[in-house]
Amino acid sequence: MNTQGRFILAINSINSSVTGERILEAYKKQQEAERGFRFMKDPQMM
Repeated sequence: MNTQGRFILAINSINSSVTGERILEAYKKQQEAERGFRFMKDPQMM
């Protein structure tokens, strides 16, 4: 089965120069940082 979906990213900026590509790039970088912190919070690391 092949399905497509949409994911909405909302921002609090009124700066009209912010593009959808830049928003998506920032969102993906946030995910990388979150993964790093999850690794550091691992009980085996403490």
